[in-house]
Amino acid sequence: SYRELRLLAEKIGFVDYALHFGEKLKMRDIYFLSKLSTTCIAGMDDDLDLINIKLGQVTSEMHFSEKFVYFLNGIGFFNVDAKYIIPDFPLVENKISSYRWPQKSNTICFNPYGSGSSRRMDSELIIYLCDFMLRETGFSIVLLGMRDQVKVIEHMIAKTIDPGRVFCLPPEDVSIESLFSQLRMSIGLVSVDTATIHIASGLNLPTLAIYNSKSGEPDQNFLNWHPNNEKADVVFTKDLSGRGVNSLSVDDFESRFKQWVKRFLS
Repeated sequence: SYRELRLLAEKIGFVDYALHFGEKLKMRDIYFLSKLSTTCIAGMDDDLDLINIKLGQVTSEMHFSEKFVYFLNGIGFFNVDAKYIIPDFPLVENKISSYRWPQKSNTICFNPYGSGSSRRMDSELIIYLCDFMLRETGFSIVLLGMRDQVKVIEHMIAKTIDPGRVFCLPPEDVSIESLFSQLRMSIGLVSVDTATIHIASGLNLPTLAIYNSKSGEPDQNFLNWHPNNEKADVVFTKDLSGRGVNSLSVDDFESRFKQWVKRFLS
């Protein structure tokens, strides 16, 4: 609520700089920034008078981590280490590995659920891709999802060609800490979700990232949020029908997956 935003701004107190990465700010964003006690607001929305350090045009072709470095350079901070810092949760890893994690095979994480309906795979496509990855490799697959998706995921697992090699955590163990831990314990990630992709980038984990694109080529979202990872490969959808990630060509995926496994996991 606006009241909560005002109270939050008061709680924060004076800050030298405020930085907002939203490209087109909504009314609540603008209200919150207007209530902050600061004289310098940096942001991507160059048309907004409230923003007096305008980063939109000058950083338009940069990845968001590079945009942040550009801002820091502009206020006098140089030699910035832009690598992501990923938390470590040994107790969570021990709990998962003690009774859930496969002991005799390598495991890859598969995250078929991104934010927004355009980045969420249908069950049929998820099962198809799992079956292909199972046939193509000797790996096990851990399916990532939210707590309320676990029952659906378990139902899909039962339909795969080898349910003994596909698994997910029970709802009570699904958390942000377990997400970090599962990625740390895996040898690779296949994902439509950019947040998971960036966690993997911070871990230098081999990643096959799936991005939506109308043309099958990089777009602005990819320029802003591509994997910061030398061990990452990308497959684009050709979404001309508004089906989002479900317009993914399985032929394209299969070809790129084989190359990715040979390059990074063999």
